[in-house]
Amino acid sequence: MKWTMFGGALLASAFAVSASAQLEITEVYVGLDGEDGTDDWVEITNVGGTTITAAAGDYFYDDESMSIIDGGPIPAFTLDPNQSLVILVSSDADQAAFQAFSAVWGPGKRVTATGGGGLSQSADTVYLLDSSNGVVDSYDYVGADVYDPLFPELATVDVFSGGVPSEIGVNGAYESTPFFNDNLGLPNDEATLVGSPGTVPEPATAALLGLGGLAMLRRRA
Repeated sequence: MKWTMFGGALLASAFAVSASAQLEITEVYVGLDGEDGTDDWVEITNVGGTTITAAAGDYFYDDESMSIIDGGPIPAFTLDPNQSLVILVSSDADQAAFQAFSAVWGPGKRVTATGGGGLSQSADTVYLLDSSNGVVDSYDYVGADVYDPLFPELATVDVFSGGVPSEIGVNGAYESTPFFNDNLGLPNDEATLVGSPGTVPEPATAALLGLGGLAMLRRRA
């Protein structure tokens, strides 16, 4: 009986490690100068070949403090292979926060919310942590990495492609619905964003892209 219980514990542990290894941060939105349209958000994707089912608190988001105490527990989720989840960084997110996201990016996205530190526009680190405070995935950035110099502050970060501003037509990125922002000097005080929340390249496309450059930007436990 002792051997069976020990073997079961090993199996459960191996499954947890395997599931964590499949999860990656694939897109990040760090906000704008002025009205943001939505809360900051982080997209995670199941890049493995099996479904991941996580209970509330199995995973945490945090910024540079890298702490599950300071960070926010991610609510329960299930992700099939090549499926993504958008996590709004808002500890008090209510229905209005989800409605704002849908108004900007369109309906039908898999969206949840959690606490944790908001993302700085100048530089920060995004962490996906497990319940033991282990780093599942992370992404470091500075402002120069995430903003298109021709259209400053108007794109999400395509982490999947190596940490570049999202570009219309690349990896499913598209232009969002306009929203009010009177701080950027744009026509009609309306801003739009470019990004692909909830969408990642098909596996064949991802293989062609290669992840060598991305590996240099990540730190894994």
